[in-house]
Amino acid sequence: MTPPVVYGLNGMPRLELTHDSGSMAQIYLNGAHVTSWTPVGWHDMLYLSRLARFAPGVPIRGGIPVVFPQFADQGPLPRHGWLRTTTWQVAPSGEAEDSTHATLFTEDNDASRRIWPHRYRVELDVTIAERSLAIALSIFNPGPESFSFTSALHNYFFVADVRESHIEGLHDAQYLDKTDGLRQKTEAEEKTGIGRETDRIYRNTPSTVVLHDHASGTALQIGSTAFPDIVVWNPWEAGAKQISDMADEDYLRMICIEPALAVTPCVLAPGQRWAAAQELTVLDS
Repeated sequence: MTPPVVYGLNGMPRLELTHDSGSMAQIYLNGAHVTSWTPVGWHDMLYLSRLARFAPGVPIRGGIPVVFPQFADQGPLPRHGWLRTTTWQVAPSGEAEDSTHATLFTEDNDASRRIWPHRYRVELDVTIAERSLAIALSIFNPGPESFSFTSALHNYFFVADVRESHIEGLHDAQYLDKTDGLRQKTEAEEKTGIGRETDRIYRNTPSTVVLHDHASGTALQIGSTAFPDIVVWNPWEAGAKQISDMADEDYLRMICIEPALAVTPCVLAPGQRWAAAQELTVLDS
């Protein structure tokens, strides 16, 4: 049985997942947004802005927003689409009680079709274990026409100090540098560090990278399936000051590492389904 809906910040409905080990996660129905994941014995692995706004139809700054049908501003639709501001429904599960798993879904409606004239159904499956958080994203086309889309799981990770962190696994990967006019570059570093504004789309990336947060002694593995790209983003000092729902100094405490379908859109024919997934795992430090 799916965990019951409870009421979180500002009375907003959410689900609370728990594992026998003591690990916990929270999912707000606004956006099917995972806002917290705390493996047993560790701090919350997700960054959530203390200035985040919790209100219907408002995106939550931090956690794991769901991006569809447009990544960022790469097209005429609203930035990152509208699923992150949509109230999702909780899908019924079997009779056995299972507080570690939940499935949420959302479908097209009159408002979405005024923006984007296609039918769709999107499902998000979230499962926690002692040291891991697994998220599966499925997109269905029940309509009579094909549509194309881009997508991502926009992970905001907490780090104690981003200047003392690095990502392992991107060496030699090609990327588009959005801070330099989308110029194509190659990652030259064995350990990708963040020391300035960073907004990169790494293409055809390995299925697993690891975030090392040396200040807190945490190593977090980000594994993905069917997402061909990885986006790495940090607004740095000047950029953070332009974000109204992020404290000015919070760029030091977060990094976005996002499994994505960001460069080459997927064309989904009538009756077809596209599926991708990620698994986040805390490693022994």
